[in-house]
Amino acid sequence: MCVRYRYDRERNCRFVTVELIVAQGPWEFNEKRIPRNKRVAVRIGYEESHLRRVVKAAGGKWNPAKKAWEVPYGEVLDLGLTDRIVAG
Repeated sequence: MCVRYRYDRERNCRFVTVELIVAQGPWEFNEKRIPRNKRVAVRIGYEESHLRRVVKAAGGKWNPAKKAWEVPYGEVLDLGLTDRIVAG
């Protein structure tokens, strides 16, 4: 259990909040896990215009230096494009 105190100067109030643990289970830290918001480079062929539009709508930005689209990793997972990720 964790107790916290919050203060509201405008209303001149103090709040006491409590955090309870409702479940516990095993967890291992994965150092290689990619955060969903990290941008990764994805290769899309020039002729794949529909896929380019989909990636662009998902927040993808063209990187001319890498000649690849940079897309948030979570979107890459959702779109099933993990096999198109470019190293570096």
